[in-house]
Amino acid sequence: MAPSIPTETFPSIFVYLSLFDLVRVSLVSRYWRSICLDTPSLWTGIETAGCKKSFLDAIAVRSGTLPLTIESNTNDLFCGSPLSMADALESVSEEHVMLVYLPRLMPRVKTLLLYDFNHTMGYILRHPAPVLEVLILSAGDGHLCDRAFRGQSGTSAPSFPALKKLALSSIAFFGSSQYVPDLKSWSSSSPTTSNFLRGRASYLDLSPPTLLVSERWCWSASQGKPGRTSRF
Repeated sequence: MAPSIPTETFPSIFVYLSLFDLVRVSLVSRYWRSICLDTPSLWTGIETAGCKKSFLDAIAVRSGTLPLTIESNTNDLFCGSPLSMADALESVSEEHVMLVYLPRLMPRVKTLLLYDFNHTMGYILRHPAPVLEVLILSAGDGHLCDRAFRGQSGTSAPSFPALKKLALSSIAFFGSSQYVPDLKSWSSSSPTTSNFLRGRASYLDLSPPTLLVSERWCWSASQGKPGRTSRF
């Protein structure tokens, strides 16, 4: 009789699956389902591409209270068929992600990657995220991030006190670095932002150099030169 795989080994295997594949695996047997549902850490990496509203809500619940990594691109959201009422109810819009879904999760978001969210970008960034360490933003139009780093009230209390890595594309940041006191590295495609942060390099403690990477661009924090590398 072949030796069985220890129960504690399965999560270390399942962790490499996408959310959709993880759901499929959880339907193989009651045993595998119990392993998946009893391991909240398997559900902490949320990518919204192609996900329906009910699916996103279920993943948030299954992750328990653990810190989250969330990646969302407005071009990849589930829109469904306009001829289907069921699809219409499950359709995920930019407004739903930024105004409904993300705000309630921000208190436990540790890594946040947002691509091509335009008119709602400023709103979500005003929600405090006390454990957020990595923030990667790419907008189709230019945006200012001042208020996001000053907190909702506009006082000196930052929205992202734990932020360590910041990457911006098509976004200008004119705020003071005092609002992100623990920032260790940065990346930007905006010359204004780059010049501002480069002038504060000693304050931001950018040594040793750290490379921030997204799937679209990367930037050397010490040299300010664009480069190519693997996805962040």
